[in-house]
Amino acid sequence: MQVAIIGATGMLGRPVANELIWAGHQVRVVARDKTGAKGLFPHAEVVQGDLRDKTSLADALRNVDIVYLNLSIKQTEKQTDFHTEAAGLANLIDVARQVGVRRIG
Repeated sequence: MQVAIIGATGMLGRPVANELIWAGHQVRVVARDKTGAKGLFPHAEVVQGDLRDKTSLADALRNVDIVYLNLSIKQTEKQTDFHTEAAGLANLIDVARQVGVRRIG
């Protein structure tokens, strides 16, 4: 089973990603900064993807069964900013349906 992780480089997502890798799951880390994420997760597949960009998400989530999502909210976000917990989640759900992701957690 292929598991994609969005938010793997964060404080909460990083230990979850590492546990899944160490447990032997096929892990695909989806990150805006592919190079930085590859340094953190040398034993995982790392691909570029951004919740703002549905095309990058579709490319990143193809052939994935499960997406583990760990989003954070910045205290400095303004109402006019892109909000990952609203617009980003909506983009993810839309793309996940299109590419056949079975579960989002």
